[in-house]
Amino acid sequence: MATFPLNLGLDFLYARLHGWWSRSATGPVLEELTRAATEENFFHLLQNRGVWAVTGPERVLEQFILRQYERLGQLAARVDGPFHAYLELLQHILERENYKTILNYRFFPEREAHLNDALVRFPGAEVSENDLLTLLDATTDEQFLRLFLQTTGSPRLTEIARQLSQDRDLMRAECAVDNDSYQEELAAIRRLHGEARQVLLSLKGQQIDHVNITTLLRNANFYHLDAKGLSYAWVEGGRELSRRLFDHLADATSSAQVIQALPAFYQHVLAGESDASSTRLDHLLHCQLARQAREHFYHSASPRQALAVYPILLEQETLNLSRIYEGIRFNLPAADIAAMMIR
Repeated sequence: MATFPLNLGLDFLYARLHGWWSRSATGPVLEELTRAATEENFFHLLQNRGVWAVTGPERVLEQFILRQYERLGQLAARVDGPFHAYLELLQHILERENYKTILNYRFFPEREAHLNDALVRFPGAEVSENDLLTLLDATTDEQFLRLFLQTTGSPRLTEIARQLSQDRDLMRAECAVDNDSYQEELAAIRRLHGEARQVLLSLKGQQIDHVNITTLLRNANFYHLDAKGLSYAWVEGGRELSRRLFDHLADATSSAQVIQALPAFYQHVLAGESDASSTRLDHLLHCQLARQAREHFYHSASPRQALAVYPILLEQETLNLSRIYEGIRFNLPAADIAAMMIR
């Protein structure tokens, strides 16, 4: 498909994005989906409301991720330059989840799960599902690491895998993979121009703050690691939360202690929720980012801002669809499912 620079065809792209978003799982459509009650009704509503045609009851969560992946590809095909590179990177970051899955199965084979269902079959990905499954035929860790490097082409990912083979600390490994992804994404954002760069740096900085805050909240309630033990989980590039404050709050013993010491912006977001679960607090942070992203998308006269924030809205929509489906599968009441929605 022919592509064109970001400064050409903006009106067309702007209209296309709003057309996509008008058929998304938001507003009244989202409310209706949370009350679907059965898988069959949920699939029926998705198709009737123009959100997505689920092809069948198998691998449904994969279908939602592929919808996000393909939408990013459709947008990338219509732009050139740094924004094209940024969208392709977002696709690669989605693909990287498969590497985390393989590392999990390689070093923790006793865990009960179905590997074929856990891997996402991304169309046109550099590394196929069969390539990944072949990695598990390795008989020794050294053989696996050699194959892993050949398959991924990433010395950095292989370094993370080697560390995991030694310490069996999956949380550390997954944090390292995610941290690298955040740093790559920030670098790609800094290569953008004008409004898109400015808006995305602000929103991505908040998202990184959210990750670090959630880590602190979970540490206070569950992990109880000291600053040294928690240091691997720090993600650089946040907007307001400093490394010094992060290390200081590693000693907090409750959510209230963490919240009271946060920058005022985040204290306001979490006000009155100090007794809530870490999951609830994380959800409030997600909602705060969603509100700001929607503000840029709906109320800005700049097509560039809409282009910049659409991938964030798309990611949040994928999370909502996945949560509804999982809620239905586990027979949760509609009110409980609705409470999990990022709005």
